[in-house]
Amino acid sequence: MNKLFRLILILLSALIAIAINLNGSASQLDLDDRIDRFITTQMKTHHIPGLALAITHNNQVLHVKGYSTANNERPVTAQTQFLIASMSKSFTAIAVMQLVEAGQINLDSPVQTYLPEFTVTDPAFAAKITIRHLLNQVSGLSDLGFPELQLSQATTIGDRITSLSQARPVALPGAQFHYFNPNYEVLARVVEVVSQQPFSAYLQTHIFTPLQMSRTLNATTSADAFQGATNMAQGHLMGFGLPFAYPEMSGYLSGSSGIISTAEDMANYLIFQTNSGQFKETKLLSESSVALMHTPPKTIGSSYGMGWFKGSENGEPAIEHNGILSTFYTDVVLLPKEKYGIALFYNISASPLIAMAFPQIKTGLIQLLKDEQPAAGGFSTTLWGIAKRSHC
Repeated sequence: MNKLFRLILILLSALIAIAINLNGSASQLDLDDRIDRFITTQMKTHHIPGLALAITHNNQVLHVKGYSTANNERPVTAQTQFLIASMSKSFTAIAVMQLVEAGQINLDSPVQTYLPEFTVTDPAFAAKITIRHLLNQVSGLSDLGFPELQLSQATTIGDRITSLSQARPVALPGAQFHYFNPNYEVLARVVEVVSQQPFSAYLQTHIFTPLQMSRTLNATTSADAFQGATNMAQGHLMGFGLPFAYPEMSGYLSGSSGIISTAEDMANYLIFQTNSGQFKETKLLSESSVALMHTPPKTIGSSYGMGWFKGSENGEPAIEHNGILSTFYTDVVLLPKEKYGIALFYNISASPLIAMAFPQIKTGLIQLLKDEQPAAGGFSTTLWGIAKRSHC
């Protein structure tokens, strides 16, 4: 009787386990289907030629996929490479924090401790800028005092440091937030000098390889990006609400905007970010360092930490950053409360999409993850294109 009872218990346990697994699989399939239908509808509505998506939860990949519209000759897959633009800053911040944890960089030491040649139009001012100031984007430098896009573009990381001798300060270090790409380009040079490795090599050895990001690389310029990538998406602009292929604008990228990655690789990065610096058995950073990167300074009213903005999405705390180039756009959001990560990569960049369509897609995905229905209607690039034509 005891043997029969034990056998019945074993069979019941097995049936319960199978039912739970089947239910979980069905739920996942249902979520995948809802995501697919939502994304394809949004792409059709807004005339988005290509998109790649990664979604993670805790230490698991929930969804990773590429999407293309029918007229795209090069289908986008989870392995298609995209320039992730300003999302690159979070990688630079990791590199700096790794060297901080190794005792090789002090966050509150002046930049000139590591780069004696670093200066601006006021040498005394330059001497007061610290590593932390650069990370928090409170160096006192800005596009107002150094309009980098209007100047001749640097081609090497050394050229970028030299060019900043023309930068005019606009605020005291630590006093005001000014989003300024060269802050992170200077940090890339600091990483090179302290580690005695080229910046791209440092990222490869200490971040990309440990995170198993096999199709991810760093480029110094736009030209280098397209020479180094083997499966780069075709970038697009938009005219009268319709996309058209166009070459990416040339310019200097390393440290602030130079990383090329894929949805598949970035899923690993999301897991690292939402799990306190841990990916599988690899610990790249301490929990406290990751938390510091996600936390804005308390001394000023800034929402910028170190390579990340702190805000809210769909009513809950969010850590996020986007990336904008002339023909590429990236959106990444971490939901620390529930440990979700979302990364969206677009092979198109256009003002109406950036202002209205892309946020609409990000919010809709968050609603799907929370088992809510994304809002119907909203902005349409078709209507925007018609409005533009009517005013021509």
